[in-house]
Amino acid sequence: MALFFAATRPERTSALVLVNTTARWAVADDYPIGLPREVLDARLHQVDQLWGTEAMAASMVPSRVDDAQFRRWWARLQRATAPQGPWRPSNAPWPRSTPAPCLP
Repeated sequence: MALFFAATRPERTSALVLVNTTARWAVADDYPIGLPREVLDARLHQVDQLWGTEAMAASMVPSRVDDAQFRRWWARLQRATAPQGPWRPSNAPWPRSTPAPCLP
């Protein structure tokens, strides 16, 4: 979303700080290193099911799987940034989109 905003509203953007970014998630003719649709769909389903839980923390940060305090913090952070329920990554446009058409 930040890239889309910056590309479409450059006069309102002075800088971006991006973390864990990718040009796109899904494989495409011009992006062969993306995830195949079935892999992406499975991952999005997993995120749908585990969002805001300690199990999601273990999935996303396996090096901290034995750290109960970290898992609780991670789950709380996810719930604070995007609540469970109506938020569903599998319904969001970003997993199958790219900011390339918006960029100069």
